[in-house]
Amino acid sequence: MKRISILLMVLFAATFLLSAQRGGSRPRGKSGAQGGKYMSMEARQAQELDTLTKVLSLTDEQVEKVKALQEKQQKAFEENRASMSENTDRDAMREKMEAMRKQYDTDLKALLTDEQAEKYEAYQTKRKEEMKKRMKEGRGPGGPGGPGGPPPF
Repeated sequence: MKRISILLMVLFAATFLLSAQRGGSRPRGKSGAQGGKYMSMEARQAQELDTLTKVLSLTDEQVEKVKALQEKQQKAFEENRASMSENTDRDAMREKMEAMRKQYDTDLKALLTDEQAEKYEAYQTKRKEEMKKRMKEGRGPGGPGGPGGPPPF
């Protein structure tokens, strides 16, 4: 009887450990559109530029300017991210990132016509509503398996 109890405890522990191993190895921040793979910053920017081009009917000249603006923003984010390791004040970092995002929006709107700026506002509002909906459904920002969402299995 004692052997059976020990054997069951070992089996339970092994099952628990294997389960923890499998769950810990999956990438975080999964997104259904990317099939659970991380997107590089360049791929994300290209996707956003393609979406903006379609939604806002950007001209070739505007596309080049938006691309330059994205590169400028990426460099600023990378510099900010590098300073994050030195600065542990998360609220200050969050405020700084928010200010950078607002500056990007302001710079982007300056490149747009009035009609495009209205479309951009509508696009941003729609994206925020979709994000709130995903968060409310418990799927997190990246869908199932994303931060705050349920595991994908």
